[in-house]
Amino acid sequence: MKILLIAVPLMDRIDGELIPIAMDRIRSSPPLGVYWLAGVLRERNYQVEVLDLIALGQIDEALILKKAASSNLVGVSSNSLNWPTARLVVNKIKMEYPDLPVVLGGIHPTQYAEHVFASSATDFIIRGEGEVPLLKLVEALNAKNRRPALNEIPGLCWRDREGINIQPSAEQMTIPYLEELPIPAYDQLPQGVYETLSIESSRGCKYSCAFCATKFRGSWRGVSAECFVDRIERILPYLNRSRFSILSFIDDLYTLDIERVIRITQLIEARKINVQATIDARATDIVRPGVIDSLIPITNHMLIGAECGYDAGLKRINKYCSISTLEKAASMLHSSGLAPNSVFSFVIGFPFENRDDCLRTIEFASNLMLKYNVRIYLQWFNTIPGSALWDDLVTQGLLDISMYDDFGFFTNKHLFQAGVKLSTAEIIELSEIIRNLNKVMLFANPNHDLLQFAPPEWILEETGA
Repeated sequence: MKILLIAVPLMDRIDGELIPIAMDRIRSSPPLGVYWLAGVLRERNYQVEVLDLIALGQIDEALILKKAASSNLVGVSSNSLNWPTARLVVNKIKMEYPDLPVVLGGIHPTQYAEHVFASSATDFIIRGEGEVPLLKLVEALNAKNRRPALNEIPGLCWRDREGINIQPSAEQMTIPYLEELPIPAYDQLPQGVYETLSIESSRGCKYSCAFCATKFRGSWRGVSAECFVDRIERILPYLNRSRFSILSFIDDLYTLDIERVIRITQLIEARKINVQATIDARATDIVRPGVIDSLIPITNHMLIGAECGYDAGLKRINKYCSISTLEKAASMLHSSGLAPNSVFSFVIGFPFENRDDCLRTIEFASNLMLKYNVRIYLQWFNTIPGSALWDDLVTQGLLDISMYDDFGFFTNKHLFQAGVKLSTAEIIELSEIIRNLNKVMLFANPNHDLLQFAPPEWILEETGA
């Protein structure tokens, strides 16, 4: 049996042409999920091919249909932001090959299975982690005698003559199962396309921030330090396929288990593994004893989700952090020499914020940058399907999941202002304040890009900037 797994990019129409945008325009790291699923299936001796459209940089319809024609099953992974691309690809395949089974997985189909069935031609949806259900689906489709009942496959939803069959998400895999996973099929990774090479040491996050739609919120499963370093060693032969020969730890919360963080670095140094990595961390972890010292030897780039520049805002989004902790973390990173490699990301325009709240965050972020030489990423709030803030706006009748079916939501002013409760004049004013601040910083430090900010496209159109 031959399986085709497709990774699709975030895209939008620019001057009438579909082009990759945001992280998939930069191609910072490969989509670990599809390469890992390919590794799982190949371990069971199935023939698997990854069609990485993110790496390709376009929707090559002829290539997609050619690959699909020689396959027995097509799988497509989707989150909410790349759902229009996934939907386009699935519908093109099913239009050309109506009898070819297609399965969708990822956070968007998991959260909105009924809508995904209604708005696409997919045959199957896997809800939750895909490693076990996808393997069982392949085994069922490949069965020569009695086919196992589809309702016995955890997390599997399907379409048949009688309608749509929705099942609960598959149970989360145990840590021992995660530790037994084979390495991703990085032998299929194109050479020199992605900046870094993705790897994962844990799944989930024990926190439940109101703006976040990350899978497995409220739970965290980390493999042992020994398992993770073994995993690093096993993918090292593919590191030179990345442009910068850097690993990307794609964990939502790498630094949660402090003893494990310290042990990982100890093992890397003991085995004389020469690696640098990009890491996501929390300020509440950074300030704990031993953490920064353990991150120094392996960190190329660190992202700290700061979000708000005032305590009341941090409390409203369930961040379980304070501005004093954020400042302490920045100070410690500065003292350690890691500040230039560290980015504190902030969000302005949460639904509960007014103009003065946004200014408080801008001021606090600016002070961190000036006092401690950390880099700052400021962005406007975007409502992500599946987050608590999204659910609140849906309840108010301001948003609907169908808004994410088609391209254009990145530049949709209505969607933006459903979440950001400021006037257009205030949004433009605050954007100008940040842009002027950036100009001053670049004038003072032309060789250091300390502040990153991208205003919404509709602001640029309205102001002619």
